[in-house]
Amino acid sequence: MGFFCLGLVGESLAQSVLTVEKRQDRRERDRLHAHFRKLRVNVGLNDEGPAALARELNLFVRGLTMFVVKPHEGGRDWASMKLELKRVPLYGCLSIVQRTHPIRFVFKLGVVMIMHPDDVREETYLRVYDVRAATFRIRDFPGPRLDLPISERAEEVEPEGTEKTASGVTLEKLEELIRSGVLPASWGGDNGASISAGAGLLIIRQTEKGHVKVGELLWRLGIGPRPRHLFKRPRRRSAARKPPSSGSDRVERRRAAPAGAKRSTPPRSKRDRPRDSR
Repeated sequence: MGFFCLGLVGESLAQSVLTVEKRQDRRERDRLHAHFRKLRVNVGLNDEGPAALARELNLFVRGLTMFVVKPHEGGRDWASMKLELKRVPLYGCLSIVQRTHPIRFVFKLGVVMIMHPDDVREETYLRVYDVRAATFRIRDFPGPRLDLPISERAEEVEPEGTEKTASGVTLEKLEELIRSGVLPASWGGDNGASISAGAGLLIIRQTEKGHVKVGELLWRLGIGPRPRHLFKRPRRRSAARKPPSSGSDRVERRRAAPAGAKRSTPPRSKRDRPRDSR
């Protein structure tokens, strides 16, 4: 495997790193997002396996979670890693490992399992997508004929009305796009992923990642709303504070004022006003 020496990895590199097999683990997994984005780790491996990676990462996540290796085919070291990472966000470290080695990180029952990709069994669940407004068929009737009838010419067959949808995509075409554009190898497999369409509804059974991809595809086609993870948070702009003026600056401003200009003074309070001698 390749040798990496990085000083900083952006957070955009570490997206969708932690997988969950059951939906009840999603809330607890999401709680770790903020901690994993801020936490920086140092990892040094020289031709070592997942067990050594778990020992290195457990030094930085004490009190949050724990990394545990699940054996694959009777062994705990099915991949050899050579990494040198310094002050890298934890999400970036996990993403690098997943992209370059046959390793997946699965959050389960409060711990992070280091598993082989073939051993991961993501749970599928059912979701109904209402696309009736986008796939409603609009009938287009032909306009009236304005030419004069000619008896010698054979009568032409009037064209029948055509149908089109509001979005330009039929329900059958939309089902075909989802099958070919969202995890094509998952449909009809052992995980139970399926899709059926009818009456303007898409009934899809997929994993969490699959439903996210379906939502992105519908949004890009202009059919569904924008997913939450695609919203860009506006950056807070700190207001520029003016430095406090010194005594010399006030003297310079007085000298620059015209000769006949009156100097405005703030109104004095009642306590500062001179009392009447009477």
